[in-house]
Amino acid sequence: MIGDGSFPRASVGDDVEVFAELITGTSSRLNHSLTAFAVPAYGMAPRESGDGRRHWWHLLYREGWSAGWRSDAPRSGRVAVQGYFVATLGNDPNGPVAVSGRVSSLQSVQVRLDPIEGGGRREVGGTESLNAVDEVPVEFEPFSFPNDGLPHRGVTGVLVDLELGDPPTDRTPFDPGAIDAGAGVVWVMHRSDPTVLRIDPRQDPPVVREVLLPLPIEEPSGDFTRRVHAADDGCWIVGMHDVHRVVVDGADTVTDERVCAGGAQPSVLVDGQVCVVGSTSDRLMADRRHGIIRRPADAVALWVCDPATQSLREVTDWQTVFEVQRHRRRPAMVTDADGVQWMSGRRGFLRRTGNETTAVDVGDAAVGTAVWVQRRPEDDPATAAVLANITVGAWFAEAPDTDDDPEPDSPADGNAESVRGERS
Repeated sequence: MIGDGSFPRASVGDDVEVFAELITGTSSRLNHSLTAFAVPAYGMAPRESGDGRRHWWHLLYREGWSAGWRSDAPRSGRVAVQGYFVATLGNDPNGPVAVSGRVSSLQSVQVRLDPIEGGGRREVGGTESLNAVDEVPVEFEPFSFPNDGLPHRGVTGVLVDLELGDPPTDRTPFDPGAIDAGAGVVWVMHRSDPTVLRIDPRQDPPVVREVLLPLPIEEPSGDFTRRVHAADDGCWIVGMHDVHRVVVDGADTVTDERVCAGGAQPSVLVDGQVCVVGSTSDRLMADRRHGIIRRPADAVALWVCDPATQSLREVTDWQTVFEVQRHRRRPAMVTDADGVQWMSGRRGFLRRTGNETTAVDVGDAAVGTAVWVQRRPEDDPATAAVLANITVGAWFAEAPDTDDDPEPDSPADGNAESVRGERS
């Protein structure tokens, strides 16, 4: 408990939500035995501790809770472990979901702190003692021990007991991501789910419609997994892997069609065209597989979505690149034609008029319907040559039960009814 926001300033009896990690391999008196189902975090590099041991990130699941866990070897399936849970910030998109429960007890944890050569002190496992408290302390006393070379005891945290309640029956609150406004409508894309809100701000209160689109659920990495761009008759939705066109077809219905089987971030809409902006310089990035790496500049600085070929087309004209770059903006904030500013974030969805900022309630949104328009590869002229290479003539025969002799030069027996067909 270091006051980083990983656990709220709770009292006994409060309902809380917390992200948890299981700590194993220590001699702490807080350890307890448990069994759970372990799933490796695939594609993630191990982390090396100070003693040279390597640990692989796993997810643990059990009824009522989930937690992250670093194991010294790959594990999968049911496991029996000994350890204790600690609260975490929950910033890992591949990490566990939050655990909900009611605080049944709080105890301060005091441990022995031995001096180490060169200055400082280290906690000694197995020396914990517990004292009941009513609430999480606002702050801990600093370790102002005399430099006498002797061990001392100090409070290092708070042990929280949670009673896990029944599974929640309420809907998960909408987690707003990118927003845009145009044609008198405000569009809000969910941070991870394939859900979009269509808000009519011209009515008081604003009319909110929620539509579940036929798109994948994206990994909630960062604040935005998709960008939304308002158009006269709907909106464009751009993700890392595709570009979709959403067209309003009545008060409660939209059509969704994938226009490009490629995407990237960030994106902008210029003169009705979806443009994807590349990086023009090297940058450092946190990579799931390799940790912090240098990502070189993109070979192409701009792509344009081409509906005719259902792909991204490279743009090499630097004047066009600079013009498109001027249209970039923060995806979490937009100002509509009436000068009203709309904002999204972890605090919810906000509307600012003049100096007044109010929260927009999207919890009781009317549910709309999405019609899925799916293009068939065989209807795309660009794939005609590919289909020709993998399509051959074939005979299909439906042969009834008969003992008659087959007709000469027939691909089927006797009275078989044969049809000429194509097999792909």
